[in-house]
Amino acid sequence: MGLWLLLSCAIGIRGAYEAERTSVLRTPPPLAEAWSPDVRVRMTTATMSRIARSAVAQDALSWRDQIAIKPPIGPKIRVVPQVKINDLQLRTSASCKACLVLHAQISGKAKLKAGSLAGDIPFKASLSATTQVLVLEEGDQWQVAAKVKKIRKLEVTTVGGLGGAASGPLERWLTQALKSRGPIPLTTVGGDSLPVRGLRVNTTQGVLEVEVRTAFADTKDIGPASEPPGQWDIRMHPDTLVALLRVRSFTEGPGKFQIVDDPRALRMDGQVFELDLRLWRLAGLGWWRDYTVHGTVRVKGKRLVMNPTEAIPGEKSRGAGVADPIFLLAERKTLKGVTEGVRLAIPARKSTQVGKVKLRPRITGVTGTDEAIQVTGTMD
Repeated sequence: MGLWLLLSCAIGIRGAYEAERTSVLRTPPPLAEAWSPDVRVRMTTATMSRIARSAVAQDALSWRDQIAIKPPIGPKIRVVPQVKINDLQLRTSASCKACLVLHAQISGKAKLKAGSLAGDIPFKASLSATTQVLVLEEGDQWQVAAKVKKIRKLEVTTVGGLGGAASGPLERWLTQALKSRGPIPLTTVGGDSLPVRGLRVNTTQGVLEVEVRTAFADTKDIGPASEPPGQWDIRMHPDTLVALLRVRSFTEGPGKFQIVDDPRALRMDGQVFELDLRLWRLAGLGWWRDYTVHGTVRVKGKRLVMNPTEAIPGEKSRGAGVADPIFLLAERKTLKGVTEGVRLAIPARKSTQVGKVKLRPRITGVTGTDEAIQVTGTMD
């Protein structure tokens, strides 16, 4: 009889844990047509312009297509243009919510060869184009990009005796080069730690907003911010962050001492947080014990860090042992899921480099309430 009671108790703890695990890791229902986001990412047009300028400038280094010029007399002239993106600006469009207007200033030289003669033709170009905002799904990542759809204005100015003959071919070459290139990447969202099942893009004056629906169950919708972003920001409900942490913990399973840390609710006031945490002990008869963990959220280097400082014991199952929740949170690294999840939503998280100039995002601040957590940052 005693053995049966002990076995029943063990099955009860394990069964409760498995039921909780199944609920957390369940597949959410299909997205409705009018779905709401649980993560919002915003960028100003100034931030988008820096990202796009870096990407196009890097791509322009590979533009080496040869063109030919046939003057009225003499041999055909072979020309290899080399270009430099001096300036590139993206603007939102009042008439097209799925478009961005691109303005660029380009300079370069056309290296020419005609028979035994060789030389350079310096040139400048002023460009205005309409781009279409695209959402491209690539495996577990979703990319937001701008594709040149229509050249609205292109003026090429050349210098030198052959410059006049080169202007027309250079205009046609630049038009083809811009249209044939792939989409200009603006940002990528998603990955193992932040699976995405829906993404769409909206533009308002001076701002591009990426609305995301994660593939976690038990997340909560997040409404729009009331103030415009500085350079970029990310918003999510605390329940969405808890869902991210719970999936990470239950996927990892029992760690040292056969204990699973189970974050269950999160409350925030500025940079101060209060986390409801359950520890599941699965070895032997098993037990669970609840704690309320207090701590702070801060920016450390380029990372967002949750730093627990105090744990207050709460309810527990019969025969529950004693454990140090702060030590276990550090040991299992569950809270590092915050860092990874936020990183996979940061605009232009993959830094780009042109020559000696490298563009990389940096987190500068975090604040939260019981309704929203907001991470802000810059492009360095």
